[in-house]
Amino acid sequence: MNLKDKQKYLEDQEAQYHSYISDSMAAMQKKGGNKKRFIMPFTPQWHHVRTLEKQGRKPKFGSYKYSAQRLYEKGILLAAKEFSPKQFDKLFIIISCDEVGIFKVEVRFMDKLVKGNSSSNTSSHQNNQQQQQLGGSSSHAGVHKDGIDELRMEDLLEDQFSGKQSLNLEIVKLNLNLLLHLINRNNL
Repeated sequence: MNLKDKQKYLEDQEAQYHSYISDSMAAMQKKGGNKKRFIMPFTPQWHHVRTLEKQGRKPKFGSYKYSAQRLYEKGILLAAKEFSPKQFDKLFIIISCDEVGIFKVEVRFMDKLVKGNSSSNTSSHQNNQQQQQLGGSSSHAGVHKDGIDELRMEDLLEDQFSGKQSLNLEIVKLNLNLLLHLINRNNL
């Protein structure tokens, strides 16, 4: 076997691997996404789904609205920039999925989208300093656009595998393991 044959073999293996991962993620999301779940009427989740349906923006794999207070109490939400824990009852985090393996996280305060300040390099330098002061290993596995963070499941799992404990988004800091558990529990 010469070097070119070996290279071709390895490229084929890589293509098969990526195909397998894509198929597995699609199967995982289809598993829970086909069922129509009962949502208790007149709850915040019911109003959220109803609003999305009226606007024609209902994501293919679901959308869940959580009170920041509830996520904070469960240990999923670690911190929110410019918000104190006393304000968490008016702060909501929405996690939705319209594409396989890509999750959108948006933060709303009193039903208005909270947009972060992602324009300066100074803020990322300050974030790195804050991370070092907090002492935990953290990661930012997503892309921030128009006030919404996009997270890829592959990046989240890779960060979890490498031992990262938290995920820094533009507005909020989340516990990575508990966030993955929340996503998997809801079959997003």
